[in-house]
Amino acid sequence: MENIDFKTIILILIIIAIISGSIFLMTNFIKSNNLLGKAEQNDFQVMMDNTSDTQKRIVQQKTTTKTNQNVLPSEPANNPLPSGFEVNNLPPISIEDFKRVQKKHEGLYPITLHYYTPHSWDVSGYTYPGVNISLNYKTGIIELSEYISTNEDITYELLLERFIEKERNNSSTPNSLAFSFRNLELEDRTLSLVEKTVTYKTIEPGAVTNYLVLVKNGYVCYIEISGITEESRSDADKVFSSFYVTLQ
Repeated sequence: MENIDFKTIILILIIIAIISGSIFLMTNFIKSNNLLGKAEQNDFQVMMDNTSDTQKRIVQQKTTTKTNQNVLPSEPANNPLPSGFEVNNLPPISIEDFKRVQKKHEGLYPITLHYYTPHSWDVSGYTYPGVNISLNYKTGIIELSEYISTNEDITYELLLERFIEKERNNSSTPNSLAFSFRNLELEDRTLSLVEKTVTYKTIEPGAVTNYLVLVKNGYVCYIEISGITEESRSDADKVFSSFYVTLQ
């Protein structure tokens, strides 16, 4: 009886030990898995934290580039020249004792040029009675696109620079030309005139050529008076002051 009780006790202890060991092993296994999961998360966070700024910028740049591919440009790549860019001499000025001239250009140039000239002037110029001074004038119309490129900022100053450049390129002796500006002060406005001087010779000593350049409806319109001297400058300035442009 005593032997049976002792063996039973030993068996019970062994069973208890086995059960306890199993429980211990299972608990450790579960803890190990939890710790492993946390370790992997921590390692990933450390890896992200240690990512260089350059790598982060590359990732950000790629994301931004991909996003911008779906963004349409706000304006077309090739914008036409704005028709609203105009420079005119308004309101019109009339000159007493001068005759009124209107020159209409048909076809591609639906523009009318208006100005006043002395009665002694013909269609291209005149000679002062009794004075050896020959003064000539002409008008012209050129498309604005010949001076200003598409998408280029348009300013009157830039237009005058391009106008001078074109005049110089059209000359057979471009190196002999000197250009400057002079202001024609009127009662309610100031006109900027382009002045051209031939450095190696002139029609008359001190004679110059002046231009007044205007813009209307995508066209550059100008009046050119050449052979201006001190004696003829007053009349030439009156012609410039009366020059303006309208649509037909």
